[in-house]
Amino acid sequence: MRCSLAVALPLLFATGAACAADMRLGTGLLLVEPGQAAPVIDLRDTAANGNAWGLGISGWTLSGSIERPVERGRRVFLSAALTPYNAHSSRRRYRDGARARDLEYDSGSYLLRGGMRVRAGEHHTTEIAAVVGREVIGDDAPAAIRRAWRSPYAGFTWLQRYRRVAADDPLAGRIHGVEMSSLVEMYAGNRLWSRLTLTETAGRPVGRIQLRQTAMLFEGSGLDRVSAFPIGGSWDVLGASAVYGSHYAEYFPSRGIVINGGADYVFARSWEAGARISAFRSRSVMRKGAALQTTVRLGGLRVTTGVAVAIGPGERHTIVYAALSAAAFER
Repeated sequence: MRCSLAVALPLLFATGAACAADMRLGTGLLLVEPGQAAPVIDLRDTAANGNAWGLGISGWTLSGSIERPVERGRRVFLSAALTPYNAHSSRRRYRDGARARDLEYDSGSYLLRGGMRVRAGEHHTTEIAAVVGREVIGDDAPAAIRRAWRSPYAGFTWLQRYRRVAADDPLAGRIHGVEMSSLVEMYAGNRLWSRLTLTETAGRPVGRIQLRQTAMLFEGSGLDRVSAFPIGGSWDVLGASAVYGSHYAEYFPSRGIVINGGADYVFARSWEAGARISAFRSRSVMRKGAALQTTVRLGGLRVTTGVAVAIGPGERHTIVYAALSAAAFER
C-alpha cells in the first residue's frame, strides 16, 4: 500500500491540481533496501513567463523552491529544506557494512538558500547562492557534536556546470551525453568548514546497449559526522555518489573518490537488464562493488530490482534493493 501511495501522490497533484499553469511535471519514486524505504516525490510547475515553483519530499526532508527570470539568461531563486527527523541519516549509521547503533543520534536540519543562476552559453551554467542553516542535534549525540552545532551557520555555494546532453532519463539516472560540475561550499558558524565536489557523468547508447559512467572527487575541511559527505547506496538515481553493494549513506568521509560504470541491454521496450561496478576510496576505506539489476515497465510504472555485492579488505556482503517510479506531465 505504501508503494502505491508514494507513486500515486505526484500523479494526483499533476492531474487534479490543474490550475492555470502552462507546464506541470510530477515524479514519484520509492527506494527500498534492507531495513528502510524512502519516498521521493517532486512536483514542478513552470509558467509561460518563466516563473517556476517546486515542492518535494525526499525521505524525511520537505522542500520548496521558487524561481523567476530577471533578464536574459539570468534567474533568481529561493529554496528551503526542512528535515525534522533523521537529518544526514543520523538514525541509521554503519560500520563495516553492519548497522552501528552506538553511532546513531537524533537530529534535524533546516536550510534556506537564495541566489542567482546565470546561463553563460548553450552548455555552461553558473550558480551562486547564499545559505543560512540550523542543525538541531539531540542529547544522545556526543557532546563535541552538540557543541559544534549549537548555533546557526551561514555561507555561500558556487556551482559551475557544463552540460551537453541529447537525452535525459532522471528516473533511471541515465543521460546520453556528458555533464561535468564543480561545487564549492564555504560556511561559518561556531567554526569554519568547507567542501569541494567535482562530478562527471556520461552515457551513450550503442545499439541495444546503454552505457553509463560517473566519477566523483570530493574533499572538505573542518568536517565531522554531520557535515561530511554522504556516500553509498545501490540505486542509480543517486548518480555519482552511489557505491553498489553498500547501504544508503553508509560512509561519511571528508575526502575521497568514487568511480562507477555500467551497461544495460534493452530486450524490449518494457524490459531491460544491466550490470554495475563501483570503486570507492577514502582515507580509511577502500571498497569495490558490483550489481546485477533488471527493470520492467508496467504501464506508467517503472520497477527496478537488483542484487549487489560489496567487496572490501576482509569482508563481503550482499544487498537486495528495489526502486519503483512513475511520472506525469501536463502542458
